This record gives sequence, C-alpha cells and structure tokens, in this order.
Amino acid sequence: MKKYSFSLENVLKHRQIIEDQSKREFALALKTLQECETNLAATEAKIKLKADELASIEKDRVFSSSLFMEYQNYIQRLQWEKRNQERRIINARQEVEQKRAVLIEASRNKKVLLRLKEIDIKKYNMLMNRLEQNFIDETAVMSYVGKKRDGEQ
Repeated sequence: MKKYSFSLENVLKHRQIIEDQSKREFALALKTLQECETNLAATEAKIKLKADELASIEKDRVFSSSLFMEYQNYIQRLQWEKRNQERRIINARQEVEQKRAVLIEASRNKKVLLRLKEIDIKKYNMLMNRLEQNFIDETAVMSYVGKKRDGEQ
C-alpha cells in the first residue's frame, strides 16, 4: 500500500514557522509593554517620594531656596519622564495589538491547512478501506470459484 503524504506539507511547515515567529514577536511586545509599565510605576513612586520629602522640608521650614529649586527641578524632570513613559506605553500597547492581530492571522492560516490535512487523511483512509475491501471481496470470490471448481471435478 502507498504511504500517506500530504501534498501541502511544505506549506504547512512554512505556516508553522510563521506562527512561531509571530508568537515570539508578540511575547517580546508584551515584555516591552510590561517593562514600560514597571518604569512608569517606579517614576510615579519617585515623584511621590520627592514630593513628600519636599513637603516635609517645607513643613519643618528647614530649607534654602536653592534646595527648594533642586527639588522642584528634579520633580519636574520626573514628571517630564513620566509623560514620556506614558507615550511609550501607548505605543507599546499599539504594538502589542498589531502583533496580536498578526499572530491571530498566522494561527488561522495554519489551522486552515491543518483542517485540509484532516480532510485529506480521511479521504486517504476511505480509499485504503475501499481498496482493502475490494481485495477481500476478490479473494473471497476467487476462493469460492476455486472451491466450486474443485467440487465439480
């Protein structure tokens, strides 16, 4: 009997490679987004800490104008950094959504071929079953004809 082979096996392998690559790119985009969110949280914590320190210094009235300006400048720089990180997060989220869409499309393309392969395997199995049944039927007929001849002689 002929061994089964799927005629589109190379295409299926190629689509599997594309899906794997899309998964890696999606994971990398997610990691980047998580890093951006972590950095934003750290910056927000720094802003709160420095603002609290400044409020404490003002409350105790133990500060010079140069110290006050240093704190203000540092807090402003942290706020500027926070806005930049928020923009990076927006861009990272867009990137994640784009990578997700590419991954979904790659998965669909692979699933289509897998479904075609399943259908092809079923057809192959039906053909093999029919050929096997034909062979069994022929063998039974030949055996019957041979016994009938032997009985006539």
